[in-house]
Amino acid sequence: MVVMKINFTIESGRDLDEFLRDDLLIPKKIRHFLRMDGGVTVDGDVVTVDFKDEYYPAHSVMASDGEVDVVYEDEHLIVVDKSAGMKTHNNSVDETDTLINYVAGYLESAPYVVHRLDRETSGLVMFAKNPVVLPILTKMLEGKAVSRTYIAKVSRSVKDGVLSSNIGRDRHEANKYVLVARGGKTAVTHVRNIGAGLVECVLETGRTHQIRVHLGCVVGDPLYNPKSKAPRMMLHALQMDFVHPITKEAVHIESGKRF
Repeated sequence: MVVMKINFTIESGRDLDEFLRDDLLIPKKIRHFLRMDGGVTVDGDVVTVDFKDEYYPAHSVMASDGEVDVVYEDEHLIVVDKSAGMKTHNNSVDETDTLINYVAGYLESAPYVVHRLDRETSGLVMFAKNPVVLPILTKMLEGKAVSRTYIAKVSRSVKDGVLSSNIGRDRHEANKYVLVARGGKTAVTHVRNIGAGLVECVLETGRTHQIRVHLGCVVGDPLYNPKSKAPRMMLHALQMDFVHPITKEAVHIESGKRF
């Protein structure tokens, strides 16, 4: 990250410190630095914030050369199409063949993971380009301000509707999740048949393996539908819709790939 100035729009009459704290999610320590450095200026409804490197801890990702399918990019974030079989991010510093490594190589800087896809799932993955926008995007995801649509090929009939069973860890098998009557985490998936054995799934929550567990019949799923054979798991993150946290423009992003 370099020294960076970002312009934000503030509502008339809004308390500035409240805006920095609640809307931009700037930590108290960094708000103090900004005040001491004169890093915040206001001109009408435009707030300009001058962020400096030293405000944020060092962040590095090993860069790797490789093809990156960029679907959307601006100065604050990037959305790329992940291939099935690729991990979203590395779990150790010596891993260099994950999506984040290739995105780092493309950007020539270290991106920040906003959300993840399972290794077996393909499709749209969002990364923040700087630590300023990262917590805002994360909060948007948690607050359901980012709509994510998937398509899946299924091996049996699935009814249109809302699947809202809670999901918890399988006590007998590591890295596997199950529907639970008690405990677990609330998980809500909206499902619609779109023909040719395909269903559209819109996430209301973003639990690990959520669609795979709720459907239980995704073609090629090695964990939840192992009897169904396919060259890959047929689950693809197809679309994202959100209001851009900086420009406030509506953004619609769609993968150019299908099964």
